[in-house]
Amino acid sequence: MTNTTDGLSSPNEMPSGPDPLVLFVIGHPRCGSTVIGNVLAELPGIFHAGEMCYLWKDGLPAPRRRCGCGLEMRECEVWRRSLARATGAPMDETEVMPAEGAAPTTGLPGAEPVRMSRLQSEALGRFVSLRAARLDPRWRPQGAAAEYLSEMARIYRALAAETGASVIIDSSKWPHDGRLIAGLAHIEQPLEVAFVHLLREPWGGVFSRLPRDRPDIPGSRRPATRRRVLLESLRWLKSNIMAEIVIHRSGSRAHTLRYEDFTADPAAALAGMADFMGVVGASSVFDGRTLMLSVNHTTGGNRNRWQTGEIEISQDRRWKSGMSTGDVRLVSLVTLLYRRRYGNAP
Repeated sequence: MTNTTDGLSSPNEMPSGPDPLVLFVIGHPRCGSTVIGNVLAELPGIFHAGEMCYLWKDGLPAPRRRCGCGLEMRECEVWRRSLARATGAPMDETEVMPAEGAAPTTGLPGAEPVRMSRLQSEALGRFVSLRAARLDPRWRPQGAAAEYLSEMARIYRALAAETGASVIIDSSKWPHDGRLIAGLAHIEQPLEVAFVHLLREPWGGVFSRLPRDRPDIPGSRRPATRRRVLLESLRWLKSNIMAEIVIHRSGSRAHTLRYEDFTADPAAALAGMADFMGVVGASSVFDGRTLMLSVNHTTGGNRNRWQTGEIEISQDRRWKSGMSTGDVRLVSLVTLLYRRRYGNAP
């Protein structure tokens, strides 16, 4: 496991040694990226950083301001040491948390959430929505994009130096964020970026995004309308089509993984991913369908990122009892042509 700080050098020493591979998980939200990222992090040399696109966001709900280890981000030793290393700030440099809803990085050494959020927003301006489909594959980051990526490269390198990882997993998923991060390969001090296109069957993906009776989500008692089912089906379709376009236009190497294949045979899926990343040790992680999850240090992501200890990998099929026949048929119709390519069937 790489999620430790034992025996590491001073946090203010800049990273040395081989640069890490940045593995960007791309696709649609609720595709199983959190659990798959944490499972991969059990392999030697891999660190799952979580959804890095949210690192600088203001107004995040309280759970997203917590690290996967359970502490507030500003209290987590891994993130404090990594940001101190990346920025050259003293470890004891701390800002006061100004108010509820503030950026989760406030209080981390050298963190500049307001500046980084501005750079991120400016950089993403040209990638939002379908405009990414028209991007010239020869695009190179300039201005805010180049500045933002240079800062993020320092953070990826610092995370690798702190944890001893050769692969940093960023499970942000959003295609426009993926297109931006692919620009790491074209900055002054470049990093290699590879993609994992993570596909989940559309019925489960759509169902997980529908409002349901959940006490932690205001307004979730409202039943899902047919219009909402249609909207989420189109979003699933758009995200996965855009993921393929981004991968193709970026020229980065990529691996496609179906969530259903992972849950059907986790050991085989893990071995395929390990081979793609060039790491060893996949065969020692699973005992049948179970494995022991260590504490992780993810930012953002599903609430199951706080789960540790023995877990059993199984497919989430709650949509079969939670969706009406009409809704299932609507999802099937909207996604028919695309999912036929990947063998998804209800």
